[in-house]
Amino acid sequence: MADQHARWRPWVALACATALVAGMAPVAHALPFDPQGPSDQDVQDARAAVESARSSVASMEVRLAQLGIELDEAWVAVERAAEDYTESLVARDAAAAEARTTARQLEEAEAELAVARSRLVAIALKAMRSGSASDQLRAVLEAGGIEDLVQQSEALTLLGSRTNEVVQGFRAASLVAETLRARATAALEAHEAATREAEAALGAAQDLQEEAEAKVAAAETEREDLLERLAAARETSVQVERERQERLDDERRERERREREEREKQEQDDDGPGQGDDDAPENDTPGDDGGQEDDVVDPDDPTPDPTPDPTPDPTPDPSPDPTPDPRPNPSPSPDPTPTPTPSPKPDPKPEKPKNDPYGLGTGTSVGSASKGKKAVKWAKKQLGVDYVYGGTGNPGFDCSGLTMKAWADAGVALNRTSRDQYRQVLKISLNSLRPGDLLFWGDNPEENDPSSVTHVAMYIGGNQIIEAPRPGLQVRIGDLSGWRLERLMPFAGRP
Repeated sequence: MADQHARWRPWVALACATALVAGMAPVAHALPFDPQGPSDQDVQDARAAVESARSSVASMEVRLAQLGIELDEAWVAVERAAEDYTESLVARDAAAAEARTTARQLEEAEAELAVARSRLVAIALKAMRSGSASDQLRAVLEAGGIEDLVQQSEALTLLGSRTNEVVQGFRAASLVAETLRARATAALEAHEAATREAEAALGAAQDLQEEAEAKVAAAETEREDLLERLAAARETSVQVERERQERLDDERRERERREREEREKQEQDDDGPGQGDDDAPENDTPGDDGGQEDDVVDPDDPTPDPTPDPTPDPTPDPSPDPTPDPRPNPSPSPDPTPTPTPSPKPDPKPEKPKNDPYGLGTGTSVGSASKGKKAVKWAKKQLGVDYVYGGTGNPGFDCSGLTMKAWADAGVALNRTSRDQYRQVLKISLNSLRPGDLLFWGDNPEENDPSSVTHVAMYIGGNQIIEAPRPGLQVRIGDLSGWRLERLMPFAGRP
C-alpha cells in the first residue's frame, strides 16, 4: 500500500498545481485508475505544493511592482538633480554677470580717481614751486603720497584756499573706488563659489544618472528572470507575462494618481475658468466639452396652462372672486421663487486661501494662440536632439531649455528653469490647454510648490506633448495619458 501511495504523490501534486495555479484546463491524459486512490497525506502534499506555488507567484508579482516603483523614483531623482544643476547654472551666470558689471564700474571709478589725483598733484606741484612751504609739501608727498596729503589739514592749507573742491572730488572718487573694489572682490568670490556649486550639482546629477542606469540594468535582468518564472508557473509565455506586467504597472500608477486627480478636478470646477485670456482653447484638449451651454428655462415664460381649475363659464359658485382679466396669473403659488440664489455653489468647501501666489489665474501671459503654434513648430524641428544637462541648444537641450528656446522663437521670453517658468507663466486649468501651453511635473503637486518642480514639457495638441525628457534620451513627442499624469502640477502655464 505504501508503494502505491508513493506512486500517486507526484501525479496528484502535478495535477492539482496545474489546475489551481495555472488556471488551465484539466490535465489532458487521465491518470491510471487505482481502486485505492490517493491518501489524505497525498492530498495534503498536493495542496501544500499548490500553496507554495501561489505564494511564489504572489511574491514575484510584488517584487515586479517594487522594481517599477524603484525605477520611477530613480529617474525622478535624476530629473530633480538635473533641475538643481540648471538652477546652479543660473546662479553661476548671474554671479558672473555681477562680477563683470562690478569690474566695469570699478574700472570707471579708478579712472575718475586717477583724474582727481592728477589734478590734486598738479596743484601740489605748483604750490611746491612757488610757495614758501615747498619743503613741507615735499616731505608729506614723499612719505605717504597724495592720499596722506588729503588726510592732513595742515598740509592742505599749504595748497591754498581754492583747492577744497579738488580735494573733495578726490576723496569722493577714492571712496567710490574703494567700495567698488570690495564689491568686485565679493562678486568674484561669489562667482567662484557658484561655479563650484554648479560643478558639484552636475557631478551629483551624473552620479544619480549612473545609479539609475545601473538600477535599470539590474532591474531588467531581475525582471526577465521573474517573468520567466511566472510564465513557467502559469504555463504561459514570457511575452504574455511581460505585457501583463506592463499593464499592472500602468494600473498601479493610475491608482496612485487617481485620488489627487479627482481632488484637482473638483478644485478646478469650484474655481471656474478664470483664464484671463481672450483666446479660446482648442476643442481637442483633454477635458474640453466644447463649451456647450445647458438649456436654461426662462422664469418669465408663461406656463402652458393659461386657465385655472374653474371652468371658463362665469358661474359665481366655484369662485366667489372671479377675476375679469382674461389672463390671470397662471402660477398656482403666489411667490414660487422670491429671489434666485446668489451663489451657484451651495457647498463652499474649505479650499486653499485665494492668496496662493501661484494659484489659478496668477502669473503673466504675453503670448497668443498663434505664437503658441509657432513655438510648437520650432520645438518639433528639434525632434531627435539629445538631452544635455543645462542645455539650450548646441549640442542639446534640457527640459526648460527646449521650452525657453521654442517660445523665444515666437518672441516671448521665458525664465531659464522649469521652476521659474512655473512661477512666471499664467496658471490655467488643465482642461483649457492649447498648443504651446506648458505642463509641469513636481515632487509636491498637492501643495502647488514651484520649488518642487522637476520637469516641464510643451502641449502640442491632440493630447500630446513634446519634451526633452531626461539624460540618455532625445527630444520626443509623447501622449499625455496614463502614467504621464502622475506628479503633474495642478495648473498648466500659458506664456
